[in-house]
Amino acid sequence: IIDHVVIAKGGFTGGSCDLYLLYGNATVTNSQLGSSEDSGVCLDHGSTLVMTDTQLTNNQEYAIDVIDAGAIFILDNLTATGNMSDTIGVEGGTLVGNHTWYKSGIDTYDLFYGAVTVAPTGTLNIESAAALGTGTKSVELTTGLGSLLLDGANISIPSSVTFNTSGE
Repeated sequence: IIDHVVIAKGGFTGGSCDLYLLYGNATVTNSQLGSSEDSGVCLDHGSTLVMTDTQLTNNQEYAIDVIDAGAIFILDNLTATGNMSDTIGVEGGTLVGNHTWYKSGIDTYDLFYGAVTVAPTGTLNIESAAALGTGTKSVELTTGLGSLLLDGANISIPSSVTFNTSGE
């Protein structure tokens, strides 16, 4: 548990994030992560992050970079300012099991390297109407068994967002 801390200019060669999770879990509350050479937080394979009441500021890339779309993240009451992109960058990948992209204060998810695929056993729940931002995005359901849930009042999907299904 990381609580009431400031992490600045953190990271290591090859992944200069203030907080980098790979096959690990972290809970961050009431903290500030900023001024990294990369993103404030990087979530890689097998990582789980619970983050609340935290500021992500002045990072050279994203507020949060989800390197593996399969990472689990529960976010609430976050603030992102002064980053190259005050968004949550998602590099693509396959979702297995239940995933939610929360309305967290940082309500735009930037799918910047490719499609997010929802596996036959997967579910993606997008809570914010603005979660996918603008521009061409792709969320793919690999079979009729996967599901995409858009949760919340008055959710509208921009015409630039495409949903592709393949398989059964």
